[in-house]
Amino acid sequence: MKNYLNKSFKMIIVALLATITFNVNAQKKSIEIETIKIIDAPKPEVYKALKSLELFPKWSPFLVTDPNQKYEITGIDGEIGSKYSWEGVDEKTEGYQSLTQMKPNDYIKMSCEMYKPFKGKPIFEYELVEEDGKTKVIQNFSLKISGFNKFMVKMFGIKKKMIATNDLGMARFKDLMESKDFLVSKK
Repeated sequence: MKNYLNKSFKMIIVALLATITFNVNAQKKSIEIETIKIIDAPKPEVYKALKSLELFPKWSPFLVTDPNQKYEITGIDGEIGSKYSWEGVDEKTEGYQSLTQMKPNDYIKMSCEMYKPFKGKPIFEYELVEEDGKTKVIQNFSLKISGFNKFMVKMFGIKKKMIATNDLGMARFKDLMESKDFLVSKK
């Protein structure tokens, strides 16, 4: 009988630990993605271009996959409260991103709201660091998600697609900033 109680007690402890572990993992309800690019351009120019929603269509990764996407920019470009609203044509997406915080030449925060294909409120934060005459741009993406959506993201490899999309966007931004045409048009 004593042996049976020991086994039962051990099974209860194992079940309890498994439940605690599952609940801790279930509480981690966000996706965090960091993308870093070194851009051969002065920090003030990178900052100015990055906060410009009017310039965003030139480097948006979403216009690569949905070139017919409809968009509208409202507010004063590059200032807090300016907004880039979009509606997908080829991809059925809809939402907006808005400039919500800035620290001149160092930091930009854009808050988004997506309505389609799913609801979400991702945040993009950009930190700019000067390194050897170049600008290091650190893009931090975060998205809070529910337990079921987290399961779907993991099951269908959506986080990998998000990483690829963010990398494409930052690569396009780097190419734009370093292009001779862009530099000539800024003079």
